[in-house]
Amino acid sequence: MLGQAAHMPSIHPPRGPQPTARTSRPTRGFSSRGTHADQRNRATRVSALQHPGGEEEKAAEMAVMDTAFKVLTAGLGVATLYLAGSFSFNVYRGLAWHSEQSKLEKEKEKNED
Repeated sequence: MLGQAAHMPSIHPPRGPQPTARTSRPTRGFSSRGTHADQRNRATRVSALQHPGGEEEKAAEMAVMDTAFKVLTAGLGVATLYLAGSFSFNVYRGLAWHSEQSKLEKEKEKNED
């Protein structure tokens, strides 16, 4: 059992620089996949070609979504304030009612004596 544990692959990646197969070949200045930024730019250009006026349309769509989010957030804030206020008011009314009931019971006991 103990000998088998040494042969199991580690779940943690190795630390430090790792040798690569391409270190001996000179680079051509670009790779077939490109960097992450290149891929993003390429996707943006393709998206702009598929949808004419892509950047302006995206900006307008984002403005609409931003406004909708702000309206939703404001509505949730107002609802929260309303519910907190009504809860506090109802707690106050409940405590006042119980206090009044206690006073009535004390008066009733006093009158019976």
